[in-house]
Amino acid sequence: MLALAALLITLIGGVGTEAILKLMDTPKAVFPHAVTYLRVTAFGSIASLLYSGLFSIMRSFGDSKTPVFIMIFSCVCNVALDLVMVLCFQMGVAGVALATVAAQLLAVVVSFWHAYRSIPWFRIRAGVGKPDRELMVKTLQLGLPIAGQNALIALSCNVLQRVVNGFGETLVTANTAVSKIEQLVQQPFTSLSSALTAFTGQNVGARKYDRVRKGFRTGCLFIVAVSAAMLVVMQLFGRQILGLFVSDESVIGIGARALQITSWFYAFLGLIYVVRGTLNGAGDTVYSALNGIVELCCRIGFAYPLTRAPQIGMWGCFLCSGLTWMVTGILSLWRYLVGKWEKTYT
Repeated sequence: MLALAALLITLIGGVGTEAILKLMDTPKAVFPHAVTYLRVTAFGSIASLLYSGLFSIMRSFGDSKTPVFIMIFSCVCNVALDLVMVLCFQMGVAGVALATVAAQLLAVVVSFWHAYRSIPWFRIRAGVGKPDRELMVKTLQLGLPIAGQNALIALSCNVLQRVVNGFGETLVTANTAVSKIEQLVQQPFTSLSSALTAFTGQNVGARKYDRVRKGFRTGCLFIVAVSAAMLVVMQLFGRQILGLFVSDESVIGIGARALQITSWFYAFLGLIYVVRGTLNGAGDTVYSALNGIVELCCRIGFAYPLTRAPQIGMWGCFLCSGLTWMVTGILSLWRYLVGKWEKTYT
């Protein structure tokens, strides 16, 4: 099933690369580089899907540490390969894309090797490879709503990216740098969300709802602490952090101000991950659909009015992200407190 999904992504991303980037109003100066990067990563999408799948399976068996260590290993390899491809082989953007795919493939190999050694069900036996229709249907029932949620969120981000592209190359570069930094900020939230999904699934199955609620409260305390720390860091040291990624002073100035804006909303972003992990683990497929729809509506609803306001302008791109996190976080919390996830299984 992962292979079929990867084939679909490969065909869409590989064949429709230029059409997709034109639809996003990508600036002409960066268009050929964007085509190269998207096309290479699209053809390497099987690696991304496989290691994500393997990580999920390992976490479902209660092993939440190994995926984190493998991810760290993959990130280190990615950085090292970036330097080799760009500095040694002078491959530019294509080298960066290939480095990403290669690092993901390494993560797949290490993940499968570990899973084969530690999880007996990975040791293939005669007859195991036969498709199980009932299991596939159940997997799709649980997985498609979450896939739809992620697709809608990605679509909303692309809508916002189109607005960003309209402000020119400097803002595009600044937004890219800010996005990379915020991906690092989100790593603890992502890991926590994955852990909560496995934890909730196990405890809902055992009808131990008190443990689910305790896990949720613990997750909220964690995101409050991390968000507060990141708020201080971004307010005081955003410019220095951006200086590690880019050298253009105009880009650094815009990016530093952007981080000061979005960092006030990190707690809401973390809350989304906590609720998402908990409710996805509980099988609340309605929430998955609502979550994606809310993010799409918010980004479309906030982006254009904010960026067209004379007093806000391009800063509306970053304020849009923050307000989207806030609205989605509050509605997600409401969905959890209503308790639909618990009533489904009682």
